[in-house]
Amino acid sequence: MRKFKYLALTLCLAFGAPAVAQTSTFNELVWNDEFEGDGAPNPARWTYDLGTGENGWGNRELQHYTNQPANVRMANGNLVIEAIKQNGTWTSARVKTQGKFSFTHGRVEFKAKMAPGVGTWPALWMLGESVSTKGWPACGEIDVVEYIDRLPGKIQSAMHTPASYGNTQNIGATQVPDATTAFHVYAAEWTPHDIKFFVDNTLYYTYAPAVKDAKTWPLNDNFFLIMNIAVGGNMGSEPTLETNGQKNGVDPNLTSTRMEVDYVRVYQQFKDLTLTGPAVVRPAAQNLLFKTSRLANATYTWFLPKGATIVRGHNTSEIVINWGKSSGKVRVQVQHNGQTYTKTMDVKTGNGIG
Repeated sequence: MRKFKYLALTLCLAFGAPAVAQTSTFNELVWNDEFEGDGAPNPARWTYDLGTGENGWGNRELQHYTNQPANVRMANGNLVIEAIKQNGTWTSARVKTQGKFSFTHGRVEFKAKMAPGVGTWPALWMLGESVSTKGWPACGEIDVVEYIDRLPGKIQSAMHTPASYGNTQNIGATQVPDATTAFHVYAAEWTPHDIKFFVDNTLYYTYAPAVKDAKTWPLNDNFFLIMNIAVGGNMGSEPTLETNGQKNGVDPNLTSTRMEVDYVRVYQQFKDLTLTGPAVVRPAAQNLLFKTSRLANATYTWFLPKGATIVRGHNTSEIVINWGKSSGKVRVQVQHNGQTYTKTMDVKTGNGIG
């Protein structure tokens, strides 16, 4: 019998915050941002496109993208992206996870309230990481949701591939009458066989070409996430308001509009239990974070060495520990779908930690 004494804490949850994925296929939350707090988005997760791009980001758009708080910020538990017109010039924001996070296959969810205003074009979408080497559209593009306010209440998803890009034919649409006044969950589920698009868990479009090759299915590599509001351009511009052959058809009385995003979550298929945390700590160290796989409808049992206590996170798969004086083991046991999984890591104490 081991002489090592453990403190066992059983954590039973119906997957507390953040919430569970809506599919049994993609049941592990692997990345998320809940946009808690105020100020700029987390720089460990998000970066920016800046300026006007080439040919108005390839679509003759009007806005100049910035990373300024007026255009992009966290407030009241949401990410706010705001397009603003000043002295006849539009500024906006385009945030992305390029170089920070990307994935292949899974479910992505955006809970969002779209930006209103004729001539505006908010979007939540994904782009292939290979855009820097292959270019567009060879890299592939997955538009999880777009909203064009000149078509009130209509949201759409689109696929851009070498076989169909620009004025793509690979589009699905549905009506969400309160898209600009209420939050809805817009999601895409991406498998090796197809991509399905949902609003509030209702399927409204499936992309599944009969022949999958580089022209129709450039979707075998990692994609990163993007959120933005465009103004005018080939998609957003209202033709009856355009002048001088430009794609500048925007409501002349519109001076600002905002999109709010409550959260972004990415789920993948659970394959193996993970356990992360510091392997070497100071004696009596405070606020040590340990994480395990975040699964739906799982029961978590944590085992800690004598002297260690959980101070935060009892109802989640992430715990914060105040350590004791001695080295020991952190072990987690997870019961999920009738199976039991266990992971253990050794944690050593030392005073010479840099």
